[in-house]
Amino acid sequence: MSKASRVRAQSQTFTSLVNRSGILKNRYGSVLIFTHRQADPDALCSAYAVSQLLVKGYEDRHRISDVTRGSKIITPQGASMLGLSICKALSIPFDDKIDSAEIENADLIILVDVGDKELLEPYLVAITNSKAKKILIDHHSSTDAGTKTCCAEEIHPFDYIFVDSKATSTCEIITLGLPLKLLDQNLAKVLLVGLLYDSQHLAIATDKTLEAALKLVRNGARIDQAKELLRSRPERSEMIARLKSSQRLKYREIGKYLLAETQVSSFQAAVARMLLDIGADVGIAFGEHEDEVRISVRTTQRFFRETGIDMGVLLSNISRESGITGGGHSTAASISGKASSEALVGRIISDLMKALP
Repeated sequence: MSKASRVRAQSQTFTSLVNRSGILKNRYGSVLIFTHRQADPDALCSAYAVSQLLVKGYEDRHRISDVTRGSKIITPQGASMLGLSICKALSIPFDDKIDSAEIENADLIILVDVGDKELLEPYLVAITNSKAKKILIDHHSSTDAGTKTCCAEEIHPFDYIFVDSKATSTCEIITLGLPLKLLDQNLAKVLLVGLLYDSQHLAIATDKTLEAALKLVRNGARIDQAKELLRSRPERSEMIARLKSSQRLKYREIGKYLLAETQVSSFQAAVARMLLDIGADVGIAFGEHEDEVRISVRTTQRFFRETGIDMGVLLSNISRESGITGGGHSTAASISGKASSEALVGRIISDLMKALP
């Protein structure tokens, strides 16, 4: 890490990362852009934007058609159901499998919206061993916790790092740093979809989020079209999972807030969001899949604003102490690994109650 250039959003910009890294000046034979496993729309759209930035930026500087070759978007263990729908609608190509030798022989590796190193499995070792230039672009609060980053301490060496935990999405970071001459209508449309998804349709938007959204709209994107793409009806299996989870629902009062929890074998993130929709301030959905416990936690923006409890940081702290994977955003986070589901949920609730003002 000693040689890495840690670019912090408070004093730098994403544009400075692009300029300092020189990624638009060089022609790479093989570029791999990794997102987290079960990639969501923000991860996929931001990865696509980075791939286009490389091509468009190099063409703009060199005025030749023979640009960076072999650029691939890699989503370990695939994409989420909504992510798949978005990729189909926006023609975003990705691979969910790749040979380790190709990773180790790559010229440039960019990690986008990863959040935690374990979300790169089963390719973490190959990425670590690769001699490629490595760049990290992220916005997860757990990535920026304290003096560490989720990946930077584990994957050596990172050449450039840009983390802005105040951004609501990775698409927001890229949009604000993208030169206007490289932002065409199609790219604006893609970025707006990812931005709306992670900002909860602008419900948790900051001034910078709105600035980025306005930039995209002015360059041809439409909010109504982006919302329509994100409004796809859940698959039948997800609807059944939601109904089953409702039968197992428990709730309790923590101070003036309502906490709801339920067990479900899949679609934990969707179920946790559903718990907020029906009135909870904190929603916890947990279950086991392939001998691994998976827990998703969602809180309302009001809960975060009034308590200051950042779920991404809270779950990241628990995961480090437990030796499992965890982290996320201030109001949306997850944790998974080999553990007792009851014990892990109990720990989350206990730490949450201790953190209450």
